[in-house]
Amino acid sequence: MNFETILPKAQSPYAPIRLRDTFWWKFGQRIADEKRIFAEGYRHAGLEDYIGEKLILPMMQYVQRARFKDQNDQEFTGAVVDQGRALALVLAQEMNYWVPMAALYELNGRQIFDLGDELSEMLAHTDFGDTTLDKWQAPYTAFYVRFGLHEHIKLRNEAGELEYVDGAFIAKVPRSVDPDTEYTIQIALTTVSTDARADAIPGYFFDISPAEQQMPVREGLDQALARNINDLVVARDHAEHPEMEGLFTQYIALMEDCRIYMQSAAELIVNALFYLESVGSRRPPTSGRDTPPELEAQWMQATPEKKRKLRSRLTREGYAVVYLMGQELVGGRRPGGSGSKSAHWRRGHWRWQPHGAGREQVKRIWIKPVMIHSDLSPTDPPGHLYVTGAPPTPH
Repeated sequence: MNFETILPKAQSPYAPIRLRDTFWWKFGQRIADEKRIFAEGYRHAGLEDYIGEKLILPMMQYVQRARFKDQNDQEFTGAVVDQGRALALVLAQEMNYWVPMAALYELNGRQIFDLGDELSEMLAHTDFGDTTLDKWQAPYTAFYVRFGLHEHIKLRNEAGELEYVDGAFIAKVPRSVDPDTEYTIQIALTTVSTDARADAIPGYFFDISPAEQQMPVREGLDQALARNINDLVVARDHAEHPEMEGLFTQYIALMEDCRIYMQSAAELIVNALFYLESVGSRRPPTSGRDTPPELEAQWMQATPEKKRKLRSRLTREGYAVVYLMGQELVGGRRPGGSGSKSAHWRRGHWRWQPHGAGREQVKRIWIKPVMIHSDLSPTDPPGHLYVTGAPPTPH
């Protein structure tokens, strides 16, 4: 395992492209190839032990060697060894979440849903009403949603630097092999720094339990974040070394400090999940924001068979093939006439609507937000191919 490949080679707008050359992502591909985890979310009973033996233990040894080098080749002291082990074990807490997430993303066809800029802004101005997450239908077991940078959704990392949340990996995984089992929704946030440098180390991860999915969305998210922080407190209280306890304490403080921003990110993500569910049917993917114009032109002119080959080439060369969402909303803002009043959003919301025989079933309906008193017209970034996208039919 080459831990030197910790930094991304591509500064793509899509985290899956940025992360695919990191050592932990490659390990995720490995466990997928070895069938230690399956596309439906089921995993081998010994997966965590395998990750510990084949990834985390070598990681600990690598960290210790790096710290030894930092000590100007002086002899290891017990403190240096313990600090290196503690750092690796805290990172291991994240690896046990992120490595399976990478594997599930690979196993489900590397699906990326790119929210158009106007759609992303509209979803950020949408409330949940009385809806809940427990009836949400996922387009895939695992996929990635990019929503771009929002000024109000930024976190502070261990170095004290600000990072913007630009998207999230999502997985809906079963809690047992029982076909009637409940599902946990897992969310892994991806970030970029203020100077647009990509962060290649796994970021914040949390899950939403079946019980929390049945609560009103905002209450359920608040409970989920609190529970995930409490899980770290329990891990800290059972730490074997003082250095580990200190590192857990720092990480918990970061989580608490960033909780309001994580809540904002989680709310935008849930709105995105509801939108993906609402648009429904299968549509073809297209080239992404990072595709060079010449390859984009080839994509537009290609037959379906050639597009399958071109998709492989784009991915191999470090570009993304995505479902670009929200094109139907471009140009949807109302003109503001004289512009004498301040532009502002009239917030949208989700609501349950009865339908079907006897109107006994319900589905989510999006009452879209509206920009009031604005004469602005959204424009698309040049050189990008937009297709009105919708995710595949849920399985």
